[in-house]
Amino acid sequence: MLVRAEGNPKLASKVSEAIIDFSFHPVIGEKFASQYLINRIHTLCATTGKQNVKGLIQQLELLYKFITSFGLKTTGPLEPVNIFETIQISLVHKDQGVRKISSKILFEIHSKTGFVDTELLRDLPKNIRDALLKKLKEVKVEKSSDFEPRQQTDNSAEKLQLNENLKDWGER
Repeated sequence: MLVRAEGNPKLASKVSEAIIDFSFHPVIGEKFASQYLINRIHTLCATTGKQNVKGLIQQLELLYKFITSFGLKTTGPLEPVNIFETIQISLVHKDQGVRKISSKILFEIHSKTGFVDTELLRDLPKNIRDALLKKLKEVKVEKSSDFEPRQQTDNSAEKLQLNENLKDWGER
């Protein structure tokens, strides 16, 4: 259903509404719907055809809507680590619209968690990393009981695991 909607704004809007409706369903729920969405974004990022750009932007916009509607979670598909793994490749996409919405998601993660730092962005090209870090300095980090803002010198096992996951993702 989602594949046919890509590139057709009217149909894509209806499909997005259906996914959001499913996310509020007591049996399906937000976790299943957001995991489906993240898997779809991974698939779209893996294909480089120009026909997928509109679909990728639509799915990233829907992911942003999920983040702002349901918030970030400490586990599951809406966990900051999972979202970063999902958008990392789209941060260096050749299309400006894809990069713009991916950056917006990154800034939202940072504003809620303080999660994004130089170490996390180290695998990005220097010019993109530097531009993102400059903009991240302007983002105000909100206090949250669920997420502790990370320190620049943090070398936790979770961070090391994330970097391994990112390397694995890049080899796909």
